[in-house]
Amino acid sequence: MDVTGLAHEIIAVDDASTDGTRELLQGLPRGVVRLICHDINRGKGRAVRTGIEAATGDIILIQDADLEYDPCDYPRC
Repeated sequence: MDVTGLAHEIIAVDDASTDGTRELLQGLPRGVVRLICHDINRGKGRAVRTGIEAATGDIILIQDADLEYDPCDYPRC
């Protein structure tokens, strides 16, 4: 639970990036983020589908690494 009072899970899909994302997320304490790694770059669409297929919740928010969407807007959603 967080400040919204809702249970949540964070799933990160590393689409074979070379920017150190995988290593950074693997360094987090267990249970903080569920990391799914693609062996080869499959594109944004496949990465989104991978995350959706892995999700267990009823509501899904998609957040790109480039912060196209502002996470501060989540509570309003």
